[in-house]
Amino acid sequence: KVLVSRPTDLEWWYVIAEAAQVVCRYHFTIDFDYGQIPGQETTVSQAYQRHLLEQILTSPDPARGLRILHESGLVNSWWPELGAMATVSHTKDYHPEGGVWEHTLATFAHRKSHNFLLSLGLLLHDIGKPYATPQEGKRFFAHAEIGAQVGQRFLQRLGFSPKIVQSVNFLGRHHMMPAALERVHPEQAEQLMNSPLFPYLLELYRADMLSTF
Repeated sequence: KVLVSRPTDLEWWYVIAEAAQVVCRYHFTIDFDYGQIPGQETTVSQAYQRHLLEQILTSPDPARGLRILHESGLVNSWWPELGAMATVSHTKDYHPEGGVWEHTLATFAHRKSHNFLLSLGLLLHDIGKPYATPQEGKRFFAHAEIGAQVGQRFLQRLGFSPKIVQSVNFLGRHHMMPAALERVHPEQAEQLMNSPLFPYLLELYRADMLSTF
């Protein structure tokens, strides 16, 4: 039940990335000395990064795979926007589950499906918090709008299709809106609810809230 690394001619990052995919799909753990990692930054193709994200995010337990990638340094090397989330704490009154990174990982346990678009939305919904500043009594003021822009650049850099980029941008920008539908202008609410992405938005919001309280 334990994956053990053995001498190989494969690149160290490839061993880690493949192990992460296995661990989040099956009942394995990984026994790996992260101290053995060379430490230098490495780059891989956009296609492999997209493949890796899709394989992990559509798995039963993405959090396990993402933790391995983060602990190995690959998240900070390849996806610094995601790594930045691990540097931001939350107040225990609102997020007893932990900081932004731990909160994000916790959302996956509450998905009703392993849909890739929904899972990308969950992964990136709070990506703007490291770049938000306190304003108007809110610690992460406009983090949804900031996150939509950061997430869009992230997905474009990895070469995702314009349709996926646009859809995830919508989910990130509006991920707080389901709680405010009763207070917004009826035309704005109607426009939001008429979107074919609205069911994904509701599911993202539900997973977001359940991982918090």
